[in-house]
Amino acid sequence: MTTATGEPGMTDISEPATDVARMYERTTALVEVIWGPNLHFGYWTGPDDDTGKDLAQERLTDMMVERVPLGPGQRLLDLGCGVGHPALRFARRTGAGVVGVTIAPGQVRAATAAARAAGLHDRVAFELADAAALPFPDDGFDGAWALESMPHMSDRGAVLREAARVLRPGSTLALTDVARCGPLSERQQRDLRERMLITAPPRSELAELLDAAGFDVLEVLDITRSTLRTTELTRQALEAGAVELSGRYGAETVEHMARVLDVYDDAVRTGMEYLLVTARLRPAAGGAS
Repeated sequence: MTTATGEPGMTDISEPATDVARMYERTTALVEVIWGPNLHFGYWTGPDDDTGKDLAQERLTDMMVERVPLGPGQRLLDLGCGVGHPALRFARRTGAGVVGVTIAPGQVRAATAAARAAGLHDRVAFELADAAALPFPDDGFDGAWALESMPHMSDRGAVLREAARVLRPGSTLALTDVARCGPLSERQQRDLRERMLITAPPRSELAELLDAAGFDVLEVLDITRSTLRTTELTRQALEAGAVELSGRYGAETVEHMARVLDVYDDAVRTGMEYLLVTARLRPAAGGAS
């Protein structure tokens, strides 16, 4: 494997990130079966929207694409690329190149194979790297996104500082994240940490972290209600195939995924929101606006 600079190697993976990597390695195959190749939530426009989950997921990807307007000759950094399908959609729709990073070796292999199958491996590449310690030079990307990876980042501030370092001034960053908007009990917060390996800081803290890293927030959308149907449909798929899935992936893994869905829905009911955030990296000191 080589880095984006052409030098062999990869970044060291921190201990918390290793825990998340182990979770990805354990669950990605099952998640792809019940969630689809887009390992993120879908977006529905309202209660009468009967769009299927796959198309709803692509709709959310497209909302991200719209917020990072790049074109041919430019490059997007995908922080937490999963198995690569949003990155491939971005490349097809914009003509831009993409470099995706993940801490899960299995996801790198799957995403790379998907890029080759799509005939996009000349513009889209995937690497094993920690988003908090990127193996890329300064000012090397024209935009970045983090589609549902931020909740798993043990140090959001470090990830945002690294994103700011490798982005050119004036570049756009789009991300989705979860935040506390109400009272989450100690049990709920513990379940989020231990079952889902995520944290939900207050929304104000997310804004402060972006500002400290050098980003100006352009937009914050609360899309919680528009995405909730994802867990309902995923739970139905899990329950319908429980016997077969348990035989293929193990009953413990299937039970873990069912519990993850319950933990998420419980947190949303009482005090967690799903946000889509767009920000722009401020010009360097003394630079042109």
